[in-house]
Amino acid sequence: KIGYRLSFDTPKGQFINVNGSRVAEIMFEGEINKWLEASLFVDLIDGENTIEIEPSWGWMDVDYIAVPIGVITSVNENIKIPQMFTLEQNYPNPFNPTTKIRYSVPSITANSIPIIQLKIFDVLGREVKTLVNEAAKPGNYEVSFNASELSSGIYFYTLKAGDLYLTNKMNFIK
Repeated sequence: KIGYRLSFDTPKGQFINVNGSRVAEIMFEGEINKWLEASLFVDLIDGENTIEIEPSWGWMDVDYIAVPIGVITSVNENIKIPQMFTLEQNYPNPFNPTTKIRYSVPSITANSIPIIQLKIFDVLGREVKTLVNEAAKPGNYEVSFNASELSSGIYFYTLKAGDLYLTNKMNFIK
């Protein structure tokens, strides 16, 4: 939140910069010579941040910039961020009709969140199902796969992340 007072005509446009980068332009409007509030939500990095209001045009007084701090309620120290991409064997295998597939996205991707695709293919290489197609932060994931609409047989599941492909085989028995 930003507490402000307009000294002259309204509205007044001001740029909001975070850590030297312009993230928004906010229009301040309202009654002249009265303290008002405006809200703007921006993502901040962990640690120290520099927040600046850069005049776009017009003069105004700023009383405060309030930045809420999240409160940590618990910490799970047992969580380990993986160091490499992994694709585990599905469980159970053979299965009927559901199975679980686990995979990991490593911490080396922390600065660029990769698009992860997890797809199911038949023995002829035809795609039969896309289970995941989204950006994924570092961590461990588990996806359920229900094959009740498929025929019994061997299927392959492939994890794709950038140029990396990992593939495993699974056996569906009705």
